[in-house]
Amino acid sequence: MRRPYWHNTVIVITWDDCGGFYDHMPPPAVDEYGYGPRVPTIIISPYARAGQIDRTQYDFTSVLKFIEERHNLPALAARDRQADSTGRSLNLKERPLSPFLIAEPLG
Repeated sequence: MRRPYWHNTVIVITWDDCGGFYDHMPPPAVDEYGYGPRVPTIIISPYARAGQIDRTQYDFTSVLKFIEERHNLPALAARDRQADSTGRSLNLKERPLSPFLIAEPLG
């Protein structure tokens, strides 16, 4: 966050290992492959909407959809063409947020 490119950075952390835990929400049927259990995603960026929990239903192609939108690229397949973009979690029209740095380790 201290580097000059912080102002145009988006870091997306997601994982696809549900650990076999039960999810009380059944996955929707979106195509012949469907979705599996829900997975968390964290978006770190100076344009992230501070304090927001986005309840939009994304899938793993939502990150691809955001890249395609930002760089005016065509969709690679039907799944990313129909996906919601993770860009909805960003506010690209506002001034970027200042870095939130922790000076010393907690604990």
